[in-house]
Amino acid sequence: MENRVTEECLSIFNVNGSFRKVQKSKMLEKLSMQTITKPTPYTALVDMGLIWRIASPNTEDREKDDGLKYTWGDYSDKIVSIVLFRHVDADTIICINDPYDQSYCIKDDERDLRSQLQGVIPNVYMKRSEPFPLAKHFKTLLCSGANKMRLQELIKTAFCTAAQDTEKKLLYSVGSICIDTKSGQSMDEFTFDQAEADTILLSTYNKLRITGYEGTVMIDSEDTDVYIQAAFVSHQVPGLLCMKRKDSTLSCRAFCDEEVTNVVIPLHTTTGCDSTSGFYGHGKKPVYDKVSGDSEARDLLMRCGENLDIPEDVMCDMKSFVLKYVYGDKKSSSPGEARVFKWKSQKKKSFIGLPPDHDSLEIHIAYVPIILLTYSATLI
Repeated sequence: MENRVTEECLSIFNVNGSFRKVQKSKMLEKLSMQTITKPTPYTALVDMGLIWRIASPNTEDREKDDGLKYTWGDYSDKIVSIVLFRHVDADTIICINDPYDQSYCIKDDERDLRSQLQGVIPNVYMKRSEPFPLAKHFKTLLCSGANKMRLQELIKTAFCTAAQDTEKKLLYSVGSICIDTKSGQSMDEFTFDQAEADTILLSTYNKLRITGYEGTVMIDSEDTDVYIQAAFVSHQVPGLLCMKRKDSTLSCRAFCDEEVTNVVIPLHTTTGCDSTSGFYGHGKKPVYDKVSGDSEARDLLMRCGENLDIPEDVMCDMKSFVLKYVYGDKKSSSPGEARVFKWKSQKKKSFIGLPPDHDSLEIHIAYVPIILLTYSATLI
């Protein structure tokens, strides 16, 4: 039978069955971006997905003075230069990539939808001397995990070459593989069986502390998920954890109050992240304000994520949280009652403006502890 989304669950799903997304970056506007003096030296944890985007060739790159074409080698060398320039004061740089060799990933649905828009995706075998593709073709080929893996290998080679001419320690991590690019030695302590760079960044930070590193660690990422995890982890693991944001250095421990920090991950995942849906018409900032000023809201979120199987009382707490603090309905005792109340109060009737029905909300909530335990793995 063909799968389809009914009108009853349009508040958290699109008509094609995919999750309804929210603007995650809005969450950053609620965090306290307290700048500090950049300590030196430090260890940098670099999100390579960010660097790939920054390094995208511009017109000046492509129109070289010698008239030669811009090549894959030029692109990989530019990536190395950007990393070294952004962290000139670091003594150790760990470049962390998304692994694309796993049979299943929580981002699979999102990646599948993205690739469907591109049509046929060619297999590209990058060589340093070959011309770099046009921007639209580059975007298309990056919809293939196999192409990304080959590009990671090309960039790793560029880092291995650059490592011979610098005193910095350069490590290159791709999931279950991490090497010292100067010696080629495997760094087994920094290998992780995780699906995303988001969590590997914080797992690497925790491993640094476990192995006795006491210096400053700076994360270089713009991903909202990383900020939220860093806010939580910085209160759980001793040591100074910073975030690079443009030309500033931010203290991760100052992102939010300790009371909010304890529930910031369930709050973020419940209201929508990469792997959970958002609620139509209800952004993250108003819910954050309610949670930060209401102990009852924090209590309702506190127990979510203790186990993969959600106990009935925790499920009830999460439903109450959604109805009270996302939809502002403090009278209704069930999703069905809340939907009736909202329907009657609407001047212009719309299913997508209703709270989700009982089944849809339970499906949504069931995803939350899975993501929470994934984030918690960074502390193991």
